[in-house]
Amino acid sequence: MDQELMMYILAMYNQPTNTGQIYNVLIGRTTPTMLYLVEKKQWHGHFGLFNDVNRKQLDQLQELFLAKETIRPVDKKFELTAFGQQQLERLFNPAWLIPSMGFFTAHYRQYVWDFFQLITQIVSEKIFSNRQFSPMTTSPTLQSEAKLLLKHAEFDSEQWVIEVVRLFEQFPDPLGDLLSNELAGNGVIGSTDKQLQAHFDLSTFTFFLKKQGAIQLLLNRIDDDFPQLSLLLATCEARSMYRLSPSTFETAQYLSNGVSPSAIARERRLKLNTIHEHIIEMAFVLPDFSYRSFIPDSVYARLDEIYRTGDFSYSKVKEQLDPLVFMHYRLFELERMRE
Repeated sequence: MDQELMMYILAMYNQPTNTGQIYNVLIGRTTPTMLYLVEKKQWHGHFGLFNDVNRKQLDQLQELFLAKETIRPVDKKFELTAFGQQQLERLFNPAWLIPSMGFFTAHYRQYVWDFFQLITQIVSEKIFSNRQFSPMTTSPTLQSEAKLLLKHAEFDSEQWVIEVVRLFEQFPDPLGDLLSNELAGNGVIGSTDKQLQAHFDLSTFTFFLKKQGAIQLLLNRIDDDFPQLSLLLATCEARSMYRLSPSTFETAQYLSNGVSPSAIARERRLKLNTIHEHIIEMAFVLPDFSYRSFIPDSVYARLDEIYRTGDFSYSKVKEQLDPLVFMHYRLFELERMRE
């Protein structure tokens, strides 16, 4: 295994963990348990970063860390030793950390960036009335989505250019250069990843993470002040089922039509607890999720009283509020965690 990847994984032991947790976070598993773990440990930047990582390799790596005394056992998990911390201070590159506070995978970031590049290229060629050009991507899906976006009633090519320029003017160097140099347009062919990697004199691993961080920064900065770029993100979100698992997305569609969780369970022939898990997943992933709408007012008020006592463990809450629906507990807890 590459030494840089080894150091990246070793850094995840700065909080007690194990290979099961690391593996599921790195591949982007969207179970409520894993999403809660990411939120609790603030591991959003690790989420879905390496979907081809091998669990067996991680187990072997953990054994190697133990043998080298860079980690130690603690409460059925493992954490960094003082020697392990020294190794990280010597070999870990802070530039590897991705500034994400949401559940974005590497695959999703690249999809957004590819779409961004394609729209920018098409707009550039359109401004110069050039109809004879080769799209920077051969993906029929992206090309089809680009056509739909360009036909959107609110899309404005000139405004797109203004927003792209303004966005990159706000980018810190060299991240802005890394992304902007990949853009193509009339008479301009964007640089490839290999060319930029050589230009910035970065290893393959470091370049991948810096580019992921740059794309995430782009996602973080697109807001209502960038209406054209927001249209692109809205398209990407819809195309990716709002980054939800397929079954959860189906539940979300029912909920958006006013169907109750119990009715959804009957219609889909699923357990009510499964629908509750879907709702918890939505709460973690969707930025504007309404926690209160899924918790009865009387239960919310009681949870608030218990929370103010200082001990809000599930077992303690269940002693004082029985029966307790786990979804109500988790949604309330998540709301407080994000305040």
